[in-house]
Amino acid sequence: MWQYGLLVKQINLGITGNTFSFIKKNSTTQDYPVKVGSALSQKYVIENGTAQGSINSPLLFLIMINDLLDRLEGVDSSLFADDSCIFKSGKNLDHIKNYIQDSLDKISNWCNLWGFKISLDKTVAVIFSHRKSRDINLSLNNQPVKVENKAKFLGLIFDSRLSWKDHITYLEQKCKKRLQLMRAVAGNSWGANKKSYSQFIEV
Repeated sequence: MWQYGLLVKQINLGITGNTFSFIKKNSTTQDYPVKVGSALSQKYVIENGTAQGSINSPLLFLIMINDLLDRLEGVDSSLFADDSCIFKSGKNLDHIKNYIQDSLDKISNWCNLWGFKISLDKTVAVIFSHRKSRDINLSLNNQPVKVENKAKFLGLIFDSRLSWKDHITYLEQKCKKRLQLMRAVAGNSWGANKKSYSQFIEV
């Protein structure tokens, strides 16, 4: 995260005075050495990022990305921490594709302006339809966006037909792993007693 860009965002939000000075002092122009084994380097100034583990870092990150989706037009959007999603419904796929591509271009320009980089490996497009889907071409930073039959967003797996089968299968597999773990620690003569085990299963 670009530290001086963060200061600009704070000024735009009206954060000034002592609060601004406090955040500036504690989140910018910090210098750290690098340690490899027992060797310690000289100190280098860190111009990106905030202090790891700081109670203020999540809030500062939210301030930095707060206007990410503000300039998008004709699409709906969702933003939660570093997970974002844009979507549009309609009957004309070409019309939808044009709106989505325009939004991707605006997001790309915003990222280039404020020093962010989107992971193409985690960027996925999904066409939700009960009809046979067509291929669409979307790009981000002149790189093609993967088009798949499902995508995971905020812990939910959305498949192209919204049947929720993939998500249910995912939950089933997670539950089986937990049950197998409990079986591994519960024996006839050792481990958790049967009463504790049965209560866990019921929950």
